[in-house]
Amino acid sequence: MPRKCQPRIRVCEFCSHLIGPDRGPAAKTCSEECQRDRNNAKEKARYQRVKNTQEWKETRSAYIVQQKERAARDHEYAKRLAKQRRAAVRKHRASLSPEQLEALREKGRQWHRNMTPEQRAARKYWYGGLSPELKQVFLLELRERRAQKKNERKQPMTDPPTPAAIRAAREAACLTQTQAATLVHSGLRAWQKWESGERRMDGAHWELFCIKIGRDDLFQGTTVAARSAS
Repeated sequence: MPRKCQPRIRVCEFCSHLIGPDRGPAAKTCSEECQRDRNNAKEKARYQRVKNTQEWKETRSAYIVQQKERAARDHEYAKRLAKQRRAAVRKHRASLSPEQLEALREKGRQWHRNMTPEQRAARKYWYGGLSPELKQVFLLELRERRAQKKNERKQPMTDPPTPAAIRAAREAACLTQTQAATLVHSGLRAWQKWESGERRMDGAHWELFCIKIGRDDLFQGTTVAARSAS
């Protein structure tokens, strides 16, 4: 009587769990996640073996030179490269323990204390050590972010309303000074100063009041007049 073949038991090389029959006869892991982690572990082990060898140093130096030459020609590539480096630094710092992070900071402080006056002058700003092309990319990004924030904070271009216009708008809405001040989240005394001309109402309060009483045309007319005057 022929003997039946017993199924071969296979164990995952990464997590030591059993490998199911759906993984195929040549599978070494029990899932796609274990396969990815196994490949990453093998690549890290290979990197540790070749790291700091002469061939590795020569290849790395040639790669860095190639990167700098390409960054000098292509500003978009230099921009992406700077972004990737900043992300890598943040990722590395996030993976450190508090003790390791403090040791890294102390190493930086020690390096800064040992700087010569010439080095201090060259690194007046933290980006002083960047290459010229990366420094140009960084400064352009910095200017763009500052301009964007300035535009976001910019108030609508309006002329302050006259005291007579403020009073007429309030009376047309059949509101008392207290009720009008409450609509714009202000106080009675402030509203009285706006109507008397003692203080000028800013465009934000005027716009809010016009919106609350349903008279957007008053604010829009002031905006159009301001733009035509400019």
